[in-house]
Amino acid sequence: MERTFKNRSIGISGLMSANEVISMHALFIRPWGTYHAGEYQSGVYPEISLGANVSSESLRTAEANPARLLPSVDQLGDIFFQVGWLEMGRSFACFTAPSDEGLADELELLFTRCPCEGIQLNMLWPNPTEVARFREKHPHTRLTLQIGRNALNEVEWNPETLVKVVEHYFGDIQAVLLDLSEGEEFTFDPEDLKPIVEALMRFHNLEIGVAGWLSAESMHLIAPLVSICSYLSVEAGEVGGKLRNPDGSFNYEAVDAYLKAAFAVLYGEKEMPDLEAEPRREEPHGPPISIHGAQRQFGHLSSINYWGATAEIEDGLRSSGRGRPICLKCGELMFPADDHGRYTCICSLGDVVDLAMDDF
Repeated sequence: MERTFKNRSIGISGLMSANEVISMHALFIRPWGTYHAGEYQSGVYPEISLGANVSSESLRTAEANPARLLPSVDQLGDIFFQVGWLEMGRSFACFTAPSDEGLADELELLFTRCPCEGIQLNMLWPNPTEVARFREKHPHTRLTLQIGRNALNEVEWNPETLVKVVEHYFGDIQAVLLDLSEGEEFTFDPEDLKPIVEALMRFHNLEIGVAGWLSAESMHLIAPLVSICSYLSVEAGEVGGKLRNPDGSFNYEAVDAYLKAAFAVLYGEKEMPDLEAEPRREEPHGPPISIHGAQRQFGHLSSINYWGATAEIEDGLRSSGRGRPICLKCGELMFPADDHGRYTCICSLGDVVDLAMDDF
């Protein structure tokens, strides 16, 4: 299979709610000045992967565990549904269990309760037979094998030994994720990972990702690996990681910086759109309309189509010579959060103003 943009992914894990999905969607599309998901999925733009943590225990409890970034089962369903609804690329569950005994049955339970596009196995060399048993029933579910420090220690960081172990999973997994942090603050040396990445590249069609306390400040560590593996993916968002506030919530400014830095490193400056100039392409011809003015202008247009509401509103703003609504909190221009007429601002991601609704 020819390697294309679709084989490269910018991942964020540890989501706890559907509102966070909406916030990520707004951030991801904003730098490239488009709210049409198909434009970045067509191969011109990168694919984003959004994941939520799941454990064998959390699958059986109704309560969320925010300290471990474990949503409830209901929250999981909402998260994965929202990712699919916004056509955002891949949704995946980061699954952990104390043992791989009956792993196929555990994954079946996960898939039944919270259908998602992929499952990431955050386990130390899980039983390949159990992985194959699940794969046989769900051939189209994307499986990713996490390879952490302990897993590499077991093969003594020997690339040849690693290849022999991964061969037991090949055909049942679509990707591997090298995560040396394993949930702890850890700065890896890309030179240590180079022989590991080169060894994994021998597997035809096996996608390769790197994780571990990544942020805009550490994306330079990925560049040497991209130089040998052009289809490398990245993932960030772990507990206590650089994308989070002290209370565990996402720091959206840090997420925004991570997305831009990841795009620059994975795609290179020549392929990268002008992140500063691109949003100005949509700047208004006249002064921005206030939120209340937008409500008066668009709040009772019952003819607005739900699926094309944003496009109709944008056309209306341009034709009237007015700009997008301004945020009441920071005074900056708001930008589309989706295709359905909802606008948001980077200062309050997740909070949206719906210009297409009759009742505000």
